[in-house]
Amino acid sequence: MASKKKIPYADYVKKITIKKSKDRKNRYLLSVNFINVETLKKELVVIMKNPSCADKSKSDKTVNQVLDFAYKEGYSQVHILNLYSYYSTNSEKIKELINNGNEDKAIGKEND
Repeated sequence: MASKKKIPYADYVKKITIKKSKDRKNRYLLSVNFINVETLKKELVVIMKNPSCADKSKSDKTVNQVLDFAYKEGYSQVHILNLYSYYSTNSEKIKELINNGNEDKAIGKEND
């Protein structure tokens, strides 16, 4: 489980693009460009279970681990998608939504 604590993005992060639901309860896409984006054209797509707390202004432990790996391996961009787009620092909340017949809320209206 990812840490609930929001932490700054690393110095090698140049630009962050995010796609959220209007009510800000779902994150559909988190795209991060590194400082080497102009020289390298190597992108990485990562699919995770659900977003914890990373947004455009602050990251979280899990996202930072993915970004550190990608940057060290020579990627210039990372696109993070989730099976379930509902923001939750506790993945049991996702399970609870599904078990209570709210899978559409866990997945999100714009998650195809």
